[in-house]
Amino acid sequence: MAFAQEAPAVSRHRSARVPRAALLAAAAGLVLLSAGCQTAPTGENLAMNDYRLRHPIVISEQAETFDIPVGVETRRLSRSMERAASDFAHEARRSGARHIEILVPSGSGNEAAAHSVAGQLRHALARSGIAPQNVSIRAYPVDDPAAIAPVRLAYPKVKAAVHACGRWTESLSNQFNNADHPDFGCATQSNLAAMVDDPVDLLRPREMGPADRARRDTVSEKYRAGTTPSGKYTEGVGAKVSDVGN
Repeated sequence: MAFAQEAPAVSRHRSARVPRAALLAAAAGLVLLSAGCQTAPTGENLAMNDYRLRHPIVISEQAETFDIPVGVETRRLSRSMERAASDFAHEARRSGARHIEILVPSGSGNEAAAHSVAGQLRHALARSGIAPQNVSIRAYPVDDPAAIAPVRLAYPKVKAAVHACGRWTESLSNQFNNADHPDFGCATQSNLAAMVDDPVDLLRPREMGPADRARRDTVSEKYRAGTTPSGKYTEGVGAKVSDVGN
């Protein structure tokens, strides 16, 4: 930014020499004014004040799991557990997954019971539409022999997630530029990633669904008759909250 100013006339009777300290002070002032005129945000400043860039939602393939508790003396699955396994299989098919793993604990106190119910889980998944050749059983190690480890069902699923929140690396008392603190917006982004039904919706909008023909015919008939096509809403008993403003 340029600062144009007419130089004052110098009197003949006074010395035109300016002290060196005054020149340095004036130059420093011009540098500060020029820096203040640079309003274009840099990439670092933009990321510092935009929580979407600081805590991006990342879409990746992760394991969707469901743990089934199995007691030491358990030899058969309960009906509620079978229904839960069937629901898990339906969710896997809806997400596009074809393969489901049954992870059985190895080295735990309930290892024998877990192997007993693994075959029953395979049959429950097959009844839900998962082909037996698409169900694999493998073991996962357990270090504590007294532990009661669950049998885990898992399939790969595309998920939206944000890195772990809680990065309180800076003290807010030391910030004088009115910028957001590092963890600002992380919880909002995490909740959005957890609530979205299809992570692809974060990349592009869905196509419009078919129109409601019945509602469209009703609106057209009311329009031709000259009546308002909007719905009619009335307040019920007790809907009035306050008399303030009346």
